[in-house]
Amino acid sequence: TVRTGARHTQRVDEPLLWLHQAMTEHAEDYCTALFGWFIRERDHVRFEFATGGHPLPVLLRGGRAVTLGSPGVPLGLIDEPKLSRSEVALERGDILVFYTDGITDTRDRPLDDDALHELLLAVANPDPEKMGDAFMTRLRELRATQEDDIALLLVVAHDVT
Repeated sequence: TVRTGARHTQRVDEPLLWLHQAMTEHAEDYCTALFGWFIRERDHVRFEFATGGHPLPVLLRGGRAVTLGSPGVPLGLIDEPKLSRSEVALERGDILVFYTDGITDTRDRPLDDDALHELLLAVANPDPEKMGDAFMTRLRELRATQEDDIALLLVVAHDVT
């Protein structure tokens, strides 16, 4: 639904609205989602995204970590969800971090934004494979158990012109 919808709109939140509609018509469940696209402009690349209750991406830039956007409402819960739309211009060396709530929401050691930012900055590396491995190693060191599935996606901006 989202992939097909993205081909027919210029609004980044519309594919999520179509997914919400499909879920409310055909399922009795809900989900969180983030959808975005990278847009190459004349002198930079812009990441535009919409969220429906999904954990927000984190931008690592110049030794700082910043959570982008606002979460919006999970899809499938209410009749007309309020989705959040945001964008950021990427600079060379920026790292965008996408993750699932299994990374932050656990019983034995949940991570708030500050703790997540601290962990990401401690393992920041322009090589996403090395950074991902280091992150997962540090996460396992922090926790006795892992109840939920986890996913981590790292996007490194190399050439933004």
